[in-house]
Amino acid sequence: MTDCPGCFAAEQNRLSGLIYADCLSCAARSLAKSHAYFDAVRSETITPAYRDVLQLIFGEQWRDGHAAAKAWSAKLAGVKA
Repeated sequence: MTDCPGCFAAEQNRLSGLIYADCLSCAARSLAKSHAYFDAVRSETITPAYRDVLQLIFGEQWRDGHAAAKAWSAKLAGVKA
């Protein structure tokens, strides 16, 4: 369960577009829908552009941000994680 209304809405309805700027989980969810993420998945590597975005948002914890984006991507696709 989350305290963020945007994340709660997305947990209930994966088509929700509610994103809160001050929530890192919302940032990861938004990133999971981005071109940078798609390009990284397609190339099966963390591309320089994708890593730049991860570092901009998550700083030193960019690897955790990537894991969160992957988890949201699976949830949004309807995959049971």
